[in-house]
Amino acid sequence: MDLNQLADKILENVGGTENISSIDHCATRLRMYLRDNSKFDLEKIKKIDGVFAAQKVNQQFQVVIGQQVPEVLNIIKSKMGGNRGPTSPVDSKKNKVTLKTLFGSFMEFISGCFAPIIPALSAAGFLKVLLILVTMTGIISDKSQTYAILYFVSDTIFYFLPIVLAYTTAKRLNTDIVLSLIISLMLLHPTWISMVSKGTPVHLFGLPVTLANYNGSVIPIILSVWILSYLDRWIEKIIPNLISSLLKPFILILIMVPIVFVVTGPLGYLIGELLAKLITASTSVNWLIITLLCVFSPFIAMTGMHLALIPLALSSIKQDGFDKVILVWFFCNTISAGAMALATFIKTKQPKLKTLALPAAISGLFGGISEPAIYGIGFKMKKPLYALMFGAGVSGLFAGLTGLKSYVFGSYTLLALPSFVGKNDMHNLYLAIATAAIAIIATSIAVFVLGFDDSTFADKSSEVIKSPVNGEVVDQKEINDPTFSKNTLGTTVGLKPKSEEIFSPINGEVITTFETKHAMGIKSNNDVELLIHIGIDSVNLNGEGFENFVKKGDQIVQGQKIMKFDRSVFEKHHVEDTIILIALNNDKKPFSVDPFWHKGQNEKVSDPIMKLTFQLEGDLNDKLETN
Repeated sequence: MDLNQLADKILENVGGTENISSIDHCATRLRMYLRDNSKFDLEKIKKIDGVFAAQKVNQQFQVVIGQQVPEVLNIIKSKMGGNRGPTSPVDSKKNKVTLKTLFGSFMEFISGCFAPIIPALSAAGFLKVLLILVTMTGIISDKSQTYAILYFVSDTIFYFLPIVLAYTTAKRLNTDIVLSLIISLMLLHPTWISMVSKGTPVHLFGLPVTLANYNGSVIPIILSVWILSYLDRWIEKIIPNLISSLLKPFILILIMVPIVFVVTGPLGYLIGELLAKLITASTSVNWLIITLLCVFSPFIAMTGMHLALIPLALSSIKQDGFDKVILVWFFCNTISAGAMALATFIKTKQPKLKTLALPAAISGLFGGISEPAIYGIGFKMKKPLYALMFGAGVSGLFAGLTGLKSYVFGSYTLLALPSFVGKNDMHNLYLAIATAAIAIIATSIAVFVLGFDDSTFADKSSEVIKSPVNGEVVDQKEINDPTFSKNTLGTTVGLKPKSEEIFSPINGEVITTFETKHAMGIKSNNDVELLIHIGIDSVNLNGEGFENFVKKGDQIVQGQKIMKFDRSVFEKHHVEDTIILIALNNDKKPFSVDPFWHKGQNEKVSDPIMKLTFQLEGDLNDKLETN
């Protein structure tokens, strides 16, 4: 499906462009607020080709589509005829406010503020890594002007982070962007920096002002813009439109100056200091924190909370020069996700899954994006998800116990391994390489040991049926039952069994069993219905000599033992033991058959015996006869 079709399908199942209040994106997912939440068809969106997952987080709807999300968003916005940025939800139905919803909304808000700036933070981090490498190898001297310029360039976004956050927060809150930028610039003005460095007590309108350095800070500017957004809407209601454009900015600045320097700035600075102390205090149990984060990472990512924890990593780097928790967790998780996808690619025989798994592996191992693997593979097949959690947990435990440090932001791919090099600290790089190796090996082994059912990725236009028994194909005309010999129920193949055990020819579900145990109906995951019938007129045995190993409603896999018969009982009662396999007809949707058998051919269990094209539908019970 091309991107235009993907955008159309998504719009079709969210109520159309007119139902979208606002829409934005992060690295892999569309994030939108709707006017009428009931029009979001979650199940249909999940089934769209190209959509890895869909979910509702508080009032925000998220559709995970991978790294092509910017292009899809642009297509959707062009169809909307505007550029509706992220705002608050407008659905008229009030949600009950609880501590859980408040916390969820807060984490969602922080994630939304940081998501747009992650690429820039990563780019700056990689530039810092490059500087470390070129100085270590002697290509550039750390005393040169070239180094000095590149160094302050790499530090720019971190130093002026309040300005960038002022912009993203203002967009998120749909408030005045320019005034938000002015507030952030106040905190970084050279005169203010000079006051802080002198240490002389400062008062504003007689109120004491906390002398704090706000470069690289996060919380003060977010709090300040949040207050500004409320004041902006309130003042707009009381000032006449005629003079609003001139008077409103002046009043807002006048009010915000004391609020920023006396309240939100110091409060945010204090919260930041407390978080820094908390990080320092948790050093002794870092191994436990990282391990738990790694194990439960797929579920944390579902909420977007991982982005909300980025401020902790930035705070740690600013205070200590490195981070030992958040970025290390990101590293273990993305490498494990990539390894899970790669192991799945190697193991699966489904072309559709291979097409999905390889890009997901590259994305995780080299792109730092885990969502395609987590949503596209993990949550759809479960067992690969468990393998990812195991591999990430083991590597996280190792990283925590050995004290692995990340020196720059963006250090969570194999390409970013040099970011684990510190000044005079090559040992940390070796730990990072070992951590990555453990993540890849542990995850891959878990994928192969646990296995997975990849039938959900099977080609929906065809179904390959395997032989249910070791035996020899008999001429259909020689089958001593006209119902079977004339394909009355559907395409039929008869096998003279060489053993007494019957195995499932497909992955699927048992939908029909009989008290006489002589036959069984199976529906594949592709909705193909099969009938396996042991013997001719074997119903007359009334169950004697038969054994069923599964019951109606059981999920079965191809090659699983499902039935058994006793040949001596058949011989005693002179009952022919030919095994009949029928692909049942369907009145609503016919199918074509590619037979892989011929008379006298020896078949082994799991050998392909026929291929059916088109999806089958129908009720097996309407077609079965007790023969």
